[in-house]
Amino acid sequence: YMNDLCFAFNQIKPSDRAKQSELLKKIFRKMGKECAVNAPFWVDYGYNTTVGDYFFANRYCQILDGAPVRFGNHVFIAPNCVFTTAEHALMPDQRNMGLEIALPITVGNNVWFGTGVKVLGGVTIGDNCVIGAGSVVTKDCESDSVYAGNPAKKIMTIEEYYNKRKSAQFEEAKTLALKYYDTFGEKPSKDVFKEYFMLFTSVEDIKNSDVFMRQMETSGNSSKAFKYVENNPYMFEGFDAFLNACFEKE
Repeated sequence: YMNDLCFAFNQIKPSDRAKQSELLKKIFRKMGKECAVNAPFWVDYGYNTTVGDYFFANRYCQILDGAPVRFGNHVFIAPNCVFTTAEHALMPDQRNMGLEIALPITVGNNVWFGTGVKVLGGVTIGDNCVIGAGSVVTKDCESDSVYAGNPAKKIMTIEEYYNKRKSAQFEEAKTLALKYYDTFGEKPSKDVFKEYFMLFTSVEDIKNSDVFMRQMETSGNSSKAFKYVENNPYMFEGFDAFLNACFEKE
């Protein structure tokens, strides 16, 4: 039955999100608001899988849900990821008898899985985690952390990762500004830098910008993000100073 539902889902036009959503509500035990899945997608039972608000799974996601699989809000899954609760016997004679068990998988809020991640049964992944591409997750992952590798290991906290990247952010933003100028013959507007607005924008300015507010809200953690901005001064006193630095000759 579930194979047929997944097959039917995979035949729906990618542009027909409404029809996809209608069928996903039949596939999953429970589904939050504004969820999206890109075909092809496969799940064994469906009634063991629940997804929160703003769930997104890209192509070739597979869920082997012999045991409960629970995803929180704002979970993003890159292509070719597998979540498998199935565990087979190690001894050949037991395995040949068909003995197997299934262990649950629990994923918190605001978790991003890079492409090709495999999550095994019995694993709990905390809130605000990033799981690097190609990782095989065999043990629990602490909240607010970056994991990668086979088996996946903690690389650093999200805070440490952000601080490490902060020094590189301006160089990325500068490259974007120069490329924009080369392409369009004019300096970019503030909205072009929606990925880098924390370099030059105060909390008050963010709240006055629809573009930046949407960027904050997509995290599902805007209150924490605002608190971080308040406690971490931006690099430049306003957008003009930031843009001037981007075009400053070395």
